[in-house]
Amino acid sequence: MWFDKKNKEQQCAQLATAVRDTQYAPAPTMELVFNPNTGEFEQAPAGSATNGEIVTDMTKDGFAVYIPFVKLDNLSSRSKGILETHILAGKHVVIIGLGSFGSQIAVELAKAGVGCFSLVDFDIVEAHNLARHIAYLNDVGLLKTDVVGDAILGKNPFAKIRKYVVDICEDRLAAEEAMADADLVICATDNNRSRFIVSEIAKKQSKTVILGRAFTRAEGGDVFIYRPGGPCYNCLVGAMGSASEEITNRESALANGTLPAYTSAEDADAMVQVGLSVDIAPICNLMEKLALVELSRGLDSGISSLEDEFVY
Repeated sequence: MWFDKKNKEQQCAQLATAVRDTQYAPAPTMELVFNPNTGEFEQAPAGSATNGEIVTDMTKDGFAVYIPFVKLDNLSSRSKGILETHILAGKHVVIIGLGSFGSQIAVELAKAGVGCFSLVDFDIVEAHNLARHIAYLNDVGLLKTDVVGDAILGKNPFAKIRKYVVDICEDRLAAEEAMADADLVICATDNNRSRFIVSEIAKKQSKTVILGRAFTRAEGGDVFIYRPGGPCYNCLVGAMGSASEEITNRESALANGTLPAYTSAEDADAMVQVGLSVDIAPICNLMEKLALVELSRGLDSGISSLEDEFVY
């Protein structure tokens, strides 16, 4: 069946019914149940579960999705890795900016078992994004919130996702709402104005936030973590002066004044030169590791030993 994403809800529901009715996929005699009290997956006779969420027949964002039991059977072993992924199931991470940085970080945190995401971005996937983004060619033209949301569910089908298709520079209230109940905020936007807004909200709401960026052609970059009561990002940037940031696209460069309005298309193309995915990987990895350390702080996790290494 070909999926038209505009009619995804209807087609998923039709597929769910078709799969249940076909002789090749009889109704399972056992169901897999997620018990939120233990963070474990448990087997139960079909239709008998009373505690937990039955995930054999899942509902995510209003879409009925049938997942055969056999495909979920091995997920109970998720807690046997180096990082006990089930301990992060109750954590809520807000990711603002779903470009090259934000999209990769979101997928890595989903792999680690983070259970709730708020995704904030107003943009769509364009062809020039594909060299560094997690998106594929058939994602071009789709909202980044949808593409990244689907990628998260592809790694952790039990994750809860909230989507904010907004530009926080134009809708600060949406950012405040998204961050209100967050355990951690990750800001991966491509301009200082949005980062300043996130920093101000984090200070107001006493939220921990990790901010990261790359410089021209990803020849370098920086990662900053704000904890309530400590120095804020605005203080850092004000002290170090302006840096030569990557220009990720012509529109944002024109909007923030990096490119003059009269710049020709040829000159703009020459200036909009980003680094490769392998160039930004070290910055992403540092942000991901800091995020995992912050999220597992105080919990019984194998990664907790890293807390002593990240002293600041």
